Amino acid sequence: MKKIRIIILLMGFHFIIKAQPYVPMPTTKAVWTMLTTSFGGPAGAFKYGMYGDTIINTVSYKKIYENWGFNFNVAASNTYYRGAIREFGKKVYKVNPGTTIEGIYMTSILL
Repeated sequence: MKKIRIIILLMGFHFIIKAQPYVPMPTTKAVWTMLTTSFGGPAGAFKYGMYGDTIINTVSYKKIYENWGFNFNVAASNTYYRGAIREFGKKVYKVNPGTTIEGIYMTSILL
C-alpha cells in the first residue's frame, strides 16, 4: 500500500515540474566568457566566439574561435580556431578542427 502511495505521489509531481524553455543557438556574432580557477595556480578568463561561416560536406556551419584577450577579437594573435557548429532539430552538431566528421555536441531534452 505504501508503494502505491509513493507512485501516485511521484505521478502528481510530473504535472507540476517544468523544464526550461527551449532557446535556440545564436546564429550571428555570439561570445561566451569562460572563467577558470585552479588551486595553487593562476586563474584566467577566455572567450569563445562565433565569427564567420564555413561549408563542410555541403552543410553550413558557424566558425567558433577561442580568444584569451579582454575583448573578443578574431584578428588577435591569441585567437585560435576551435571548430564549427550548427543547430538542426534542437541538436547542436560540432566539427573539430582538421576533420570533416560531425558529432552531436549537445542535445536538447525538450521535444
